[in-house]
Parts: sequence; structure tokens; C-alpha cells
Amino acid sequence: MSSVQQTQPSLSRKDRSFLLSVIAVFILYWSYLAFVTQPILVYDALGYQFLGTFINEQGWKAYFVTGPNREPIYPFLVAFAMRLAGQGSYLPILKCFQIAILVTMVSLFIILLQR
Repeated sequence: MSSVQQTQPSLSRKDRSFLLSVIAVFILYWSYLAFVTQPILVYDALGYQFLGTFINEQGWKAYFVTGPNREPIYPFLVAFAMRLAGQGSYLPILKCFQIAILVTMVSLFIILLQR
């Protein structure tokens, strides 16, 4: 039996420069949004803020005793941002978490597309 060796398709210089420029625009745009915009805490955001405050003040046990009303991951991020912020505003820290998640997902998507 002969083994078939798979070759990884490589991007041309033009495609690579286009991809890098798209990533640069993406980073510039999201950096602009992170520094200029302010989140509006209504509807779902108020619920997540309440849950984050609840977890931050009373802990996970109280969260699960009352029955998790939503998925616990995002309220955990809100509570963690509140804990890191201390007495200050937790919103800039939460924005950084959200941007990091977005960049990670886009990076993984790019890696997936290259395969």
C-alpha cells in the first residue's frame, strides 16, 4: 500500500496580504468600538448584570440553589469582571473579555477555513 501524503494548501502572497489587511481593519474597528461605545444595560443585559452581581456577592452555591435561570458561563464572566474591577466599573473588563472571545472565534474560524 502506498501512503498518500496530503499537502497543506498555502496562501499566495496576494491572498495573505488581503487576509492581513482584513484582520487589521477588524482589529481597528473593534478597538474603536471598545474605547468609544458604552453598553446599554436593558432587557437581557440587566438580567445578566443581576446574575453576575448575585454570583459575585453570594457565590455559585446560591446561584445553583435558586436554580440556574440561564446558562452559567456568561453570568460567570460578568461576576469575574465584577470581582476584577473591585469597586470600579466592571464594563471595560467585560468588554475586553468579549473582544478576546470574538478574536479567538475569528482566529479559529480562519484556521478552520485554511484546512
